[in-house]
Amino acid sequence: MGAAGALSSQNEGTPRGRSSIQSMPEPALTPHVLVIDDCEIARAEMSHRLVKAGFKVSHLASPIGATRVIVDQAIDVVVIDVQMPSIRGDRLAALFRGNPRFAALGVILVTGGDEAELDELGAVAKADAVLSKGRLDRLVDLVKDTFRRRRAGQPKQRSERPQAR
Repeated sequence: MGAAGALSSQNEGTPRGRSSIQSMPEPALTPHVLVIDDCEIARAEMSHRLVKAGFKVSHLASPIGATRVIVDQAIDVVVIDVQMPSIRGDRLAALFRGNPRFAALGVILVTGGDEAELDELGAVAKADAVLSKGRLDRLVDLVKDTFRRRRAGQPKQRSERPQAR
């Protein structure tokens, strides 16, 4: 049976002018996430949370080779530790934002360091979100939100730490 035959057989029993194909939900798209963190424990914890949530996850202990992984593995969202020895995560995020090839890439900065500096670093680097390693319980939701916004073409910087007043 050809494609036209399959279409017509799926339309049998549906009201005229309506296709049962149109009422079918779109398949859920699951983001492919790259976690970059030089701390093995933090990298494993973030990767575990994301895999448990059903995401496809790759990880690197260093930003070296990140662009190759992002391109070769069609990464949707990258989670980058700010404090790394070879290049700071906020600088790497800024490099991604400055390259049109990575315009659709979601970027989340994480740090176990100074939280007061985190919002400013995220804004300067044009990260989609920032997250303290003390709040990794929010990581899955942040990845989902970042992926959804990037797919919709609505990047937005968010902070996941309470604003000090």
